[in-house]
Amino acid sequence: MFKLVALVTMKEGAPIDDLLQRGREFLAKEPNVLRYQLERDAGHNQHYTVTQAAFALLCDFKSAEDWNRYIAGPIHEELNMLFKPWRIGAMAMQYEA
Repeated sequence: MFKLVALVTMKEGAPIDDLLQRGREFLAKEPNVLRYQLERDAGHNQHYTVTQAAFALLCDFKSAEDWNRYIAGPIHEELNMLFKPWRIGAMAMQYEA
């Protein structure tokens, strides 16, 4: 299993719930993604001295090759274009499990 974890920061006023719903619709069409979660931050870490992510994307792939097919495919590009006007930054990591 190959996994992706991404944390994304967004501009103030971003319509996060609407963006996440549209993002879920895109991900549901992606054949290389076995499972995914696209979830808004619950808002319980404001007292920590960290940059707060607006949402997290977690994806499971069968293999790194499937991850590479996803990255090269149209669904990834659609997601990128969906969030790009609102995105400030993102951090991601992939790992084998």
